[in-house]
Amino acid sequence: MPIKSGTTPKNAAIKAEKGLLKLGKHIFKGFLL
Repeated sequence: MPIKSGTTPKNAAIKAEKGLLKLGKHIFKGFLL
């Protein structure tokens, strides 16, 4: 997987983590409703 210029592995990891967190909250809300 090619890394875009300006995107460090750390930044990519943080972005992925935030994305997963958002997705997790969305799924969790779906289960609660």
